[in-house]
This record gives sequence, structure tokens and C-alpha cells, in this order.
Amino acid sequence: MSYITIEITMRLIYSTIFIRLLVIMLPCIVLFLIACANKQTNATKAFKNSNLVSNSNNKSLKTSTIDNEKEYKELHLIQEQFSRQLLLKQNEYTKLCDRNEADSCVKLALSHQLNYSATQYEIYNIYNKANKIYDEECRNGNMSACSGLGALYESGDGVEQDIYKSKALYKKACDGKDARGCLNIGLEIRGCISCESNMENIKRALPYFEKACKYGSNSACHMKTQSQRDLENLINSNL
Repeated sequence: MSYITIEITMRLIYSTIFIRLLVIMLPCIVLFLIACANKQTNATKAFKNSNLVSNSNNKSLKTSTIDNEKEYKELHLIQEQFSRQLLLKQNEYTKLCDRNEADSCVKLALSHQLNYSATQYEIYNIYNKANKIYDEECRNGNMSACSGLGALYESGDGVEQDIYKSKALYKKACDGKDARGCLNIGLEIRGCISCESNMENIKRALPYFEKACKYGSNSACHMKTQSQRDLENLINSNL
């Protein structure tokens, strides 16, 4: 499952900003969500089936109830496995963050937020460290770091929130041919993907998705295609 596919769902849980920071961690989270969805669906089916059987045979109901309980136990086991895997990744992120790799610091902070394994103060300090590393690297010409710094200023993680500074950093990164910077500008202009489409916003966002796609972002290519389709539908609906 592509991470743009789950972006809309995750926006309902966190925010667009948080999703942008989750980019590299998404494959692990996607697998977890798929497994949970499958288990939940099976459990629901088992419950419905048990209701049907109960009308004719109490013994069958008892068997279905046991099966249903097994499904939920399996779901709980998957959640525990996910938490353990996340803890293992935290060890890796900690080592890399200690080596002043800003992206790993962000992943470390996010993993703590997902796993509730650190205090807000500790998480803030990790983000703040990432901010300082990004800032230095951005000043030295690392456009990817400028995008990362822009995301932190947009969300206010580890720094005081500053939307204008965030936009300026995204633009600097995009002008420097960084795909993430272009994509983030496009997402900001486009706004809520699941909301009613706005033709002017799509027109303004589309060039940034095209640039980001050209610079190697698969998600931007998806957004480009979706925006082109939405724009075509809007034009046809106004004919």
C-alpha cells in the first residue's frame, strides 16, 4: 500500500504535517494497519456468523465465540509485535541520532510518540536536536535538510511554530531541486485531499507536484496524476 493511499486516513488521526514526517516509517506502519484491518474484518465476520448460528444451535454459538476471542487475541499479538519491532528501530534511530543524523532524530521522536515510550519533554528535546542539525546543514547547502527544517517549523516540533519560515524553507529546497520541498509546497497549496476540490488551488499546486515527481518523488507522481484527474473532472462538470 502506497503511503499516499494511507495519507488521507492518517490525516484524520494526526495532521498533514505529522504525515510528512512519517514518510520513511510508513512501510512498517502500513503493514501493521493492514494486518489489523484484516484481523478486525475477520473478527467482525466471526461475530456476525455467531449471531446467525445462535438462532439454531447454542453449541455452535459457543464455538463461534471462542473463534472470535482467538481473532482478538491474534490482533493483540500483532499489536505487541509491532511495539517490539518499533523498540528495535528506536535503538537504531538512537545510534544514528547520536551521530547527528537529523532524519533519524525525527524518526526517533516519532517512534516514541507512536509507542508512548518517552515523555513530552524528552521528545521535544529530540526534535530540538534535529532542528539544530537541519539548520546547520541547510545553511551549508543541504536542500533536503531545508525541507526537514521547514516541516519542523510548520508543525512546531522542537521549535516555535512559524508557518512563514516553513514556506520559505520549502521554497528554498524546491528551488534547489529537492523533491520533498516541492511536494510539501504542493500539499500545502492543495489543502485537504479528501475535501471538496478547489480548481484554483489544484492549478497552483500541480506545478509543484510535477517538479517533485521529476525530482524522484513517487508520492508526488501520484499526487500529480490525482490532481490532473480532479482538475479534468472539475472542468467537465462546469461544461
